[in-house]
Amino acid sequence: LAGEKGTPNLWQGKRAPPIFGRGKGHPSREAHPGHRTFCHNSRGTSQLCPTMVAPCPIGSARFPLSDLTRLGHAVWIAFCFLSLGLLMAQVGARLPDIKRQAALSNGALSLVLCADDIGQLALLGLAGLACQRVGSVVVARGALLLLCGCLPLVGVGAAGGPLALVGALALYGGLCGTLDVSMNSMAADLERERGVQMMSRFHAIFSLGFGLGGVLAGAAAGSGVSPIQDFASLGGAAAAAAVALMFATGLSVSCAVGSSHSAPLLQSQEVALPNVPPPLQGSVPAHAQARLLAVAVAAFVGSVAEGSVADWATLYFRSVLGSSSGWAPVGFVVFNILMTLVRFFGDHLTSRFSASRVLAVGGGLAGVGLLTAASAPADGYGEALALAGFASVGAGLASVVPIAFSAAGAVEGVEASVGIGFVSTVGYTGLLVGPPLIGGVSACFGTLRAGLCLDGVLVLLLIVIAPAVRSTGR
Repeated sequence: LAGEKGTPNLWQGKRAPPIFGRGKGHPSREAHPGHRTFCHNSRGTSQLCPTMVAPCPIGSARFPLSDLTRLGHAVWIAFCFLSLGLLMAQVGARLPDIKRQAALSNGALSLVLCADDIGQLALLGLAGLACQRVGSVVVARGALLLLCGCLPLVGVGAAGGPLALVGALALYGGLCGTLDVSMNSMAADLERERGVQMMSRFHAIFSLGFGLGGVLAGAAAGSGVSPIQDFASLGGAAAAAAVALMFATGLSVSCAVGSSHSAPLLQSQEVALPNVPPPLQGSVPAHAQARLLAVAVAAFVGSVAEGSVADWATLYFRSVLGSSSGWAPVGFVVFNILMTLVRFFGDHLTSRFSASRVLAVGGGLAGVGLLTAASAPADGYGEALALAGFASVGAGLASVVPIAFSAAGAVEGVEASVGIGFVSTVGYTGLLVGPPLIGGVSACFGTLRAGLCLDGVLVLLLIVIAPAVRSTGR
């Protein structure tokens, strides 16, 4: 399905026949002498091949993918996004029980949780290289199944003490990061093959999975189910569903990685690839580096704001606005609801108005929303004003990360998996840096309003960065 990545090298050393047109009956034309083409070796990567024309990929004009095959691949990608959200929410929702089992203080728990972040950052870059070498579908298969098996280990680690928990969380975080990079690479490849925006809808599915995971974990905790039992049952169910879906979509998955199923189709015909960018050859061009850096900065800023709202919104309502314990989490809930809803429409907005405009408007909405929430009074209509502010933040940030991943996968001269791996690493760094940065500034000024104001000003930088960020086809 990814086209240029999955084709075996069947033409090396041979002069290619004439290039075929769009379909049956279309007159053929000879290859242009200066036509830049590339071939694919046994590892699934590409190389320039000056004595030949590129072989026909699965999904090209001569061998189009069926709608059923495309649907199967899209369903597999959506399942990966849903599963990651579902599995990631489990650990966060069961932290009180994990803390109690491991006998940790608040300070010790915060240090132990750093193992999750370190594991993610350590494997993000390696995940991109693995996707480039063996294919993002293969990496996603392995990462998802291993993550389902690793989730119960977090419960076992909590019962085994702090050191065991650190090891389990590091492995868990690394697998989450690996699945994150591989599934976003698959989504970027699917976008490029179809020429339409889809990334935002996939991230909306992740948000749904995250919310569903929180609900399931809360129900399990309320029923007295231990974390080990909870994680084992959910991990086993997710693994069984993944295996069943792998068999159900086996054709589309095998085509995506260039398995032997696609080889017979390529042994006698070939076509040009006029709209497929050549893979990275040698060093990355300066303009590609600048564009990828702009995308990474956008992901960093959006992640800082998203992580800060996740960690500080409830505390802001409780300690600054004086909300009750039952009302305090509403700000974060409204933020998540608006983010999920807007993500379902984000692809349509990006296709209609361009990624740069959506990113600029989103940055403006999020920045104004944070500044509005920070200026809400502690009495009267303050809570309603803060809720409106966090709703604006959720709507504004909804498309930032999907646009960043889509743009990283569309940078000319950079493999999608490599670009997304780099942007993911920078984005996760923002999630790490954001909460302590806002907390430190708030401590210096003696109020959480100062931290939210700084967050709002940072998000407004997206308006400046937006012109350099372009997504698939825009």
